[in-house]
Amino acid sequence: MTQLESAPPAPAPDLSRLDALDQRLAAIEEMPTDGAVSTAAVSAKLAELERRLAALPQGASPELQQQLDAALARLDAAEAAATARAEDAAVAIAAAQRTQVLDALAARLSAGEAFGAELQALDDPAVSQVLAPFAETGVPTLAQLQGAFPDAAREALRIARDSGATDGWGGRLVDFLASQTGARPLTPLEGDTPDAILSRADFALSEGRVAEAVAELQPLDPAVKAALDPWLAQAQAHLSATAALQSARGQ
Repeated sequence: MTQLESAPPAPAPDLSRLDALDQRLAAIEEMPTDGAVSTAAVSAKLAELERRLAALPQGASPELQQQLDAALARLDAAEAAATARAEDAAVAIAAAQRTQVLDALAARLSAGEAFGAELQALDDPAVSQVLAPFAETGVPTLAQLQGAFPDAAREALRIARDSGATDGWGGRLVDFLASQTGARPLTPLEGDTPDAILSRADFALSEGRVAEAVAELQPLDPAVKAALDPWLAQAQAHLSATAALQSARGQ
């Protein structure tokens, strides 16, 4: 009993290793969260800390165990922050890549060029459903629609005038001259005559308002509108492509 009572006290636990780990953990916690530091680098440092903490003596003393538990808790929090940072980075990268592909697709559409590669890279079923039929040929551009409209409009006007001559010598003379020259009104007119309808559609198209031009043509007699059907199909393809691209951009 005397020997036991006179035995020297147990040495104080060496906390220097834990203090060093605490300093390194504090450095990790202070790293910026704006993506300036590689998430992989942070994860590697955390893994190293975890190995070092696991190597420390377990249960050596209440003081050591308390500090060890606190360090492990901070390590868990740092790992959670690193994971969240990695997820945010992945979302940002995916969004940037999608924007880049959409920009490339928009450039192809604007140029009337094939866009199969861009459509495949986008990997968006909703967009593909609309654009896939035109991927190899391209979609008619606004300039192409504007260039093709005059011939189609003149043919529609010729059909309209051949099928319903205006009463009166003056009207018939105007119809005759128009049928010979292919003339059509170049300014928007009021009314529901083919001349007026075509003039308003032409004016809307000249300002890039394709949807309004298409809407203006709908009241035409089917026999007259038949001359415009090929152009209308191209205009609808243009409108569908534009709408699909805007939807993909969230607009």
